[in-house]
Amino acid sequence: APVVDVDVDAKEFATPAKMQKQVRPLDASQKARMNLKAAVKALAHNDNQTAIIRLRESLQQDASLLRARETLVALYLNTGRSSEAADVLRAGLQRAPKTTSLAMLYARLLANQRQLSQALSVLERARPAMADNLSFYALLAAYYQRDGKHAQAVSIYRDAVKYQPTVASWWLGLGVSLDAMNSPQGNDYQEVLNAFQQAYRGGGLSAEVRTYVRSRIEVLAALVPDSPLSDIEKESLFASEED
Repeated sequence: APVVDVDVDAKEFATPAKMQKQVRPLDASQKARMNLKAAVKALAHNDNQTAIIRLRESLQQDASLLRARETLVALYLNTGRSSEAADVLRAGLQRAPKTTSLAMLYARLLANQRQLSQALSVLERARPAMADNLSFYALLAAYYQRDGKHAQAVSIYRDAVKYQPTVASWWLGLGVSLDAMNSPQGNDYQEVLNAFQQAYRGGGLSAEVRTYVRSRIEVLAALVPDSPLSDIEKESLFASEED
């Protein structure tokens, strides 16, 4: 009679059912990402309605999925559904008020609806570190300036030119706000003059803005007795426009 080896590992005799790979159900986060992927695919086929449905399902499954929220907002805005876009942004900011991308989107939406104070409040709650978020601070400073809060705008522009000293728009913003809040003192005029000079030399400004900046430089140079802008420098500065 055959002899059975009692030392054989029992695993060798596992049933087919036990050998089959067990499939775990997807968790909410995985389902959310699958819906996001399906939405992106629908958008590629210009199927906006399916994309919206999938994106809303994605956020129901994982409300923290930023890409799904941003995509849904963009889709709503592109199809003229600004009220629904605002709802999605508000919900996201209630969960995470310091999410800069959502704060900027919502602030722009509010500003376009002439709700500038509310837009500023949204941005002020977010306020990330400046070094890596200069576009955020460009928007915040511009809204401060538009709202007549020039001291706050000046504070941002002064910091911004330290990070990007060759960007004309920063210097222009600084000059405009300093000019608006300027008390007639020599030191104040000198800083305004310097800001406009730097903006003019930086380039990238429209012809209309360059004309305005030039006019302010000419006026301010006459108000600063010891201005470094000599007649020769003045001719050099404006030489390109005279040609």
